[in-house]
Amino acid sequence: MVLRCALRMKRAGTPTFVLTIPLVVKPAEDRVLIGYMEAGRRLYNATLGEALRRYDLLRQSKAWQSTRGMNDKKARGAACNSLLKEYRLTPALMITYARIRKNEAKWQDRLGSNVAQRIAEHAFSAVQQHLS
Repeated sequence: MVLRCALRMKRAGTPTFVLTIPLVVKPAEDRVLIGYMEAGRRLYNATLGEALRRYDLLRQSKAWQSTRGMNDKKARGAACNSLLKEYRLTPALMITYARIRKNEAKWQDRLGSNVAQRIAEHAFSAVQQHLS
Protein backbone atom coordinates (compact mmCIF):
# COMPACT_ATOMS: atom_id res chain seq x y z
CA MET A 1 0.00 0.00 0.00
CA VAL A 2 1.33 3.45 -0.89
CA LEU A 3 0.36 6.47 1.18
CA ARG A 4 0.32 9.73 -0.74
CA CYS A 5 0.36 13.08 0.96
CA ALA A 6 -0.03 16.28 -1.05
CA LEU A 7 1.32 19.36 0.65
CA ARG A 8 -0.04 22.62 -0.67
CA MET A 9 1.30 26.02 0.11
CA LYS A 10 -1.08 28.84 1.04
CA ARG A 11 0.21 31.38 -1.48
CA ALA A 12 -0.56 31.02 -5.16
CA GLY A 13 2.40 30.52 -7.44
CA THR A 14 4.60 28.78 -4.89
CA PRO A 15 5.81 25.29 -5.72
CA THR A 16 3.97 22.26 -4.41
CA PHE A 17 5.11 18.68 -4.12
CA VAL A 18 3.74 15.23 -3.46
CA LEU A 19 5.45 12.99 -0.96
CA THR A 20 4.98 9.28 -1.60
CA ILE A 21 5.86 6.97 1.26
CA PRO A 22 5.44 3.22 0.94
CA LEU A 23 3.39 1.95 3.85
CA VAL A 24 4.60 -1.49 4.83
CA VAL A 25 1.83 -3.49 6.47
CA LYS A 26 0.91 -7.11 6.85
CA PRO A 27 -1.84 -8.49 4.58
CA ALA A 28 -4.32 -8.62 7.47
CA GLU A 29 -3.61 -4.97 8.35
CA ASP A 30 -3.94 -4.06 4.68
CA ARG A 31 -7.44 -5.58 4.58
CA VAL A 32 -8.41 -3.64 7.71
CA LEU A 33 -7.17 -0.34 6.27
CA ILE A 34 -8.95 -0.96 2.99
CA GLY A 35 -12.12 -1.75 4.96
CA TYR A 36 -11.87 1.59 6.79
CA MET A 37 -11.36 3.49 3.55
CA GLU A 38 -14.18 1.66 1.79
CA ALA A 39 -16.58 2.37 4.66
CA GLY A 40 -15.60 6.05 4.54
CA ARG A 41 -16.09 6.18 0.77
CA ARG A 42 -19.50 4.56 0.96
CA LEU A 43 -20.64 6.84 3.78
CA TYR A 44 -19.45 9.91 1.87
CA ASN A 45 -21.26 8.83 -1.30
CA ALA A 46 -24.47 8.09 0.60
CA THR A 47 -24.36 11.41 2.44
CA LEU A 48 -23.50 13.36 -0.70
CA GLY A 49 -26.32 11.64 -2.59
CA GLU A 50 -28.83 12.52 0.11
CA ALA A 51 -27.61 16.12 0.26
CA LEU A 52 -27.89 16.43 -3.52
CA ARG A 53 -31.39 14.94 -3.42
CA ARG A 54 -32.46 17.51 -0.82
CA TYR A 55 -30.76 20.27 -2.83
CA ASP A 56 -32.68 19.28 -5.98
CA LEU A 57 -35.97 19.31 -4.08
CA LEU A 58 -35.10 22.74 -2.71
CA ARG A 59 -34.22 24.12 -6.15
CA GLN A 60 -37.48 22.85 -7.64
CA SER A 61 -39.64 24.56 -5.01
CA LYS A 62 -41.56 27.69 -5.90
CA ALA A 63 -40.55 29.28 -2.61
CA TRP A 64 -36.86 28.97 -3.53
CA GLN A 65 -37.49 30.51 -6.94
CA SER A 66 -39.21 33.52 -5.40
CA THR A 67 -36.60 33.85 -2.65
CA ARG A 68 -33.76 34.06 -5.15
CA GLY A 69 -35.41 37.10 -6.75
CA MET A 70 -35.58 39.13 -3.53
CA ASN A 71 -33.62 42.39 -3.45
CA ASP A 72 -33.44 42.85 0.33
CA LYS A 73 -30.37 40.88 1.46
CA LYS A 74 -31.51 40.40 5.07
CA ALA A 75 -34.96 39.18 4.09
CA ARG A 76 -33.49 36.93 1.39
CA GLY A 77 -30.99 35.45 3.86
CA ALA A 78 -33.67 34.79 6.45
CA ALA A 79 -35.95 33.21 3.84
CA CYS A 80 -33.11 31.05 2.50
CA ASN A 81 -32.19 29.85 5.98
CA SER A 82 -35.79 28.91 6.75
CA LEU A 83 -36.05 27.03 3.44
CA LEU A 84 -32.80 25.18 4.14
CA LYS A 85 -34.21 24.07 7.49
CA GLU A 86 -37.52 23.12 5.88
CA TYR A 87 -35.77 20.95 3.29
CA ARG A 88 -33.43 19.56 5.98
CA LEU A 89 -30.30 20.83 4.25
CA THR A 90 -28.17 22.03 7.16
CA PRO A 91 -24.79 20.79 8.40
CA ALA A 92 -26.26 19.45 11.64
CA LEU A 93 -28.96 17.48 9.84
CA MET A 94 -26.47 16.04 7.36
CA ILE A 95 -24.25 14.97 10.27
CA THR A 96 -27.27 13.28 11.84
CA TYR A 97 -28.03 11.55 8.54
CA ALA A 98 -24.43 10.29 8.25
CA ARG A 99 -24.44 9.04 11.85
CA ILE A 100 -27.70 7.14 11.28
CA ARG A 101 -26.38 5.57 8.05
CA LYS A 102 -23.11 4.60 9.76
CA ASN A 103 -25.00 2.91 12.59
CA GLU A 104 -27.42 1.15 10.22
CA ALA A 105 -24.48 -0.24 8.24
CA LYS A 106 -22.89 -1.40 11.51
CA TRP A 107 -19.66 0.51 10.81
CA GLN A 108 -19.13 1.58 14.42
CA ASP A 109 -15.95 -0.48 14.52
CA ARG A 110 -14.65 1.07 11.27
CA LEU A 111 -15.75 4.71 11.51
CA GLY A 112 -15.81 6.76 14.66
CA SER A 113 -18.32 9.52 15.30
CA ASN A 114 -15.73 12.23 14.56
CA VAL A 115 -14.86 10.65 11.21
CA ALA A 116 -18.55 10.39 10.27
CA GLN A 117 -19.02 14.03 11.26
CA ARG A 118 -16.10 15.18 9.08
CA ILE A 119 -17.36 13.11 6.16
CA ALA A 120 -20.82 14.69 6.46
CA GLU A 121 -19.34 18.19 6.73
CA HIS A 122 -17.26 17.57 3.63
CA ALA A 123 -20.28 16.33 1.67
CA PHE A 124 -22.35 19.31 2.84
CA SER A 125 -19.65 21.79 1.82
CA ALA A 126 -19.60 20.25 -1.66
CA VAL A 127 -23.34 20.89 -2.01
CA GLN A 128 -23.06 24.30 -0.36
CA GLN A 129 -20.82 25.46 -3.21
CA HIS A 130 -23.81 24.99 -5.52
CA LEU A 131 -26.02 27.07 -3.24
CA SER A 132 -23.76 30.11 -3.51
